[in-house]
Amino acid sequence: MAILVDTGVFAAILDDGAVGFRLSAMQVDALSSGERIVVSAISFYEIGQKVRIGKWAEMAAYAADLEAVARAANISVHSLNGSILSSAALMDWDHRDPFDRIIVATARDRDMTLLTTDDHMKSFYGKTI
Repeated sequence: MAILVDTGVFAAILDDGAVGFRLSAMQVDALSSGERIVVSAISFYEIGQKVRIGKWAEMAAYAADLEAVARAANISVHSLNGSILSSAALMDWDHRDPFDRIIVATARDRDMTLLTTDDHMKSFYGKTI
C-alpha cells in the first residue's frame, strides 16, 4: 500500500530544518517500512508559492525542480485529475486550506494512508499516521 505524505512531511524528508516540527518515531518507521511513498503534485505548487512570497525560504534550494528531488528521494509523484479536484472542492469539511483539501482528496481517491502532522487533516481523514 502507498503512503501519501503531506507537504510538511515531504519538506521534512528533504530538509529537516525546513519545517517547525519533528516527525514522530511512528512516522519515521512508516517512511522506512518499504511502503511506496507518494507526494501529491499540489505540494510542489504549495512549496513554490510559499518560496515565491518569502514564507518558506528553507525550501528555496529545492523549489526549482521538486519532481527530480522527489524521485531522487525515492518518492513517487501523484498527479492531479478532475475527480480529485472536484472531490476536494465539494468535501463537506470546513477547513479552508485548498492544499490540504486536495491532499486529503487524493488520499481518499486512491485509498492511501496519509502521513501528516496536521491535526485538521487527522481529524477529518481517518487513515492517517
